[in-house]
Amino acid sequence: MNRFNIVRAEPFPQFPLYDELLTEASSKEGSPSSDEWLKWSAIIAELPDEHLSFLYALILHHHEKEVYVRNRTATNPPYGGKTFDVGKGVLYQANNLPISLQWIIGNYLKKIV
Repeated sequence: MNRFNIVRAEPFPQFPLYDELLTEASSKEGSPSSDEWLKWSAIIAELPDEHLSFLYALILHHHEKEVYVRNRTATNPPYGGKTFDVGKGVLYQANNLPISLQWIIGNYLKKIV
């Protein structure tokens, strides 16, 4: 267990939406543009907590599947996320996220907006 009470064993056994979003992301070339991130950031800022929790689940699942399982290295939170002293939320900078994860997040936002 760690600060976020996450047991690091195996990735979520099944996460069909993640798999779908990853398949969609694999067809993208290059990084999302700054304009795309500006649009996505504005959407994220307005999301209710349940969607923010789901975004964090996507980030954790990606980390578990793509990084932790391969290297057995755990970072809390992954990808250089910053926690707040009040204990609510994690702040990420897009350039710290893998490109495939950036597209996964963008594809998720397109599905819910």
